[in-house]
Amino acid sequence: MMGAGMSRRVEQCIESCLEPSIEVSDSLVPLVRPPQVLCLLALAQGSSVVTLDDNFDSETSDPSVAWFIKFYAPWCGHCNAMKADWENLAEIYSDSDVMKIGQVDCTSETGKGICERHGVHGYPTLKYKQPGGMWSMYMSGRGKEQLASFVEDEILPKCSLENKARCSKKDQNFMERIQTMSFEERKALEVELNKEIEDAKHAHTLIAQELESKYRESKEKADRLSKKIKFELSLLKHFGKG
Repeated sequence: MMGAGMSRRVEQCIESCLEPSIEVSDSLVPLVRPPQVLCLLALAQGSSVVTLDDNFDSETSDPSVAWFIKFYAPWCGHCNAMKADWENLAEIYSDSDVMKIGQVDCTSETGKGICERHGVHGYPTLKYKQPGGMWSMYMSGRGKEQLASFVEDEILPKCSLENKARCSKKDQNFMERIQTMSFEERKALEVELNKEIEDAKHAHTLIAQELESKYRESKEKADRLSKKIKFELSLLKHFGKG
């Protein structure tokens, strides 16, 4: 049995797939837009995007969960163009307890009020909030890589002692290592790590100086060659007068 939320999404998807009918041999045939057919396939397989038209406040109130939400209209071309990337983003975090990808249909009865409350005036409008944070407008690119990078770099909490789940195995091992160290060992490691930073900066400076020297050399060579060729061109032009 199909739930009300899924049924509504199927209806919206079918609506977005069809253009006004065209006449073919005295009969009306709905014109199907190929990109939107993917929507039906996605629904058939199930979607990881959380539909929030009917339960926005209750779903997004948990302070331990981050959200990235698309406010859209089914007839919006730009919304349909990013549908596959939005589904892909949701699939990445489908098993996550701290990151959810959602959407609100601003043309649905319940969605209209939510969109008005969030100051949505154009489609698609993307908004996000970090765990326990306030809603903010997303103003960057809408491609798959850009969306995924933004989630990782700006929305999700960073690796820290309080958020070890966000740390790589290497960082977790480092935390465990320093917890067992004495004060003297930690101070010695601090000196060693700071030296690594200084060594890296020094190496970068040497490379930059070498490149600058090569650039000056190359520019001087190009200038000399240009001057020589321009002189030869002037002679060629002079004798070319006949």
